[in-house]
Amino acid sequence: MPGHGHGTLTDGSGSGWKALDLRGTCTPVARSGMAAHALSFGYHHDNYFLDSVMYNMAAWRDGPGVGFANSFGGRTSTQAA
Repeated sequence: MPGHGHGTLTDGSGSGWKALDLRGTCTPVARSGMAAHALSFGYHHDNYFLDSVMYNMAAWRDGPGVGFANSFGGRTSTQAA
């Protein structure tokens, strides 16, 4: 069937990634035998979303688009303490 009608193709190319790190340390007694207390902790989170591009299609079953239609940029975020 020639044609198959107009349409759009959206290329999302993946889903992005997330990373989370947590760390804690507790030292209840010093090496000298005397009481000492130390407590530390940390938090780190990265988040990345990929962008996507949309193309116009003359015939939606025929493969790559015939023209640029729209795009949406990726975004990142980092949190740390």
